[in-house]
Amino acid sequence: MRNSILILALFFAVFAVGCDDGDSSSSSPTADATSDTTAAGGSYCQQNPVTEAKQFCASLIVPDGITEPVEKVSVHFFSSFPPTGPPSFMGIELMSADDLAPFVAGAEVPVVIENLPSSGEGHLMAVIYMPGGGALTWVSVSGVDYEGAALGGAVIPFTGEPINIDEPIVLNLVP
Repeated sequence: MRNSILILALFFAVFAVGCDDGDSSSSSPTADATSDTTAAGGSYCQQNPVTEAKQFCASLIVPDGITEPVEKVSVHFFSSFPPTGPPSFMGIELMSADDLAPFVAGAEVPVVIENLPSSGEGHLMAVIYMPGGGALTWVSVSGVDYEGAALGGAVIPFTGEPINIDEPIVLNLVP
């Protein structure tokens, strides 16, 4: 419950100012959704880059084919790509109706993660779990769930500097 309240509070803070102040360990989706990032002047992270140390900004493009409510969204860093085990660094895990509300067909949903490690690296993977999918097992179900990776699965180094991924992560139906 405390995490949901914290995420909700940060949701409004990020929406109001573009990024959080970085004083707390948190992650936040925001409600600034758009389906045409080019017409709007670029992706969310291009328009609202994070500037604080250890902050990370990426955005997810929700597939047009989604016609029912999302069950869960996971955005985590893995030591290998494609992932072969649990995350090496937890990003966000969204399951409440309020947190999942921005995840509608065609939306660009920004994700800001704070307090990244100052060293190391990871591959960022995002999954939208749909009803009947792998939400309980963390294993995407073919033909049901949607996956995508930042930078095509390339490694993202953690340096302590702010990280902005300008290209949105396009989520596709798991084959």
